Amino acid sequence: MANQPISSQYNNPIVVTALLSDVDTAGGLVSLINGAGVDLVVLSAVLNVGTASTGACTVSIGYTATSGTTLSSTLISGQTVASTGTFQSAVANAVRWVNGKWITASTASGASAGLVGTLYLTCIPVPAGG
Repeated sequence: MANQPISSQYNNPIVVTALLSDVDTAGGLVSLINGAGVDLVVLSAVLNVGTASTGACTVSIGYTATSGTTLSSTLISGQTVASTGTFQSAVANAVRWVNGKWITASTASGASAGLVGTLYLTCIPVPAGG
């Protein structure tokens, strides 16, 4: 097999940042569509909670091919946001985020009233045919 040159177009990670809303529906906290024109591999998801929810609340974050209003927990599952802190995905494998599909953050239980936070996704682009 011949050596293939490494394309500098794809060697820098992309960090996608999204502020959380406090809407208690599937995809109500965050609903992001991949509009990069290529699939992305999500290497990590970090949830930073600056202001905790006023009551008990858990959040799930994940990839979904269904819609931007679908609960998914492929990245973070049932993380409490009733206290401040920074929480990273416990998923051992990366998640492929297909172009035109979604990453959503949803209230899994309780109520997100008062919640203020940011979601950070570290991704790498997948070149066509990759």
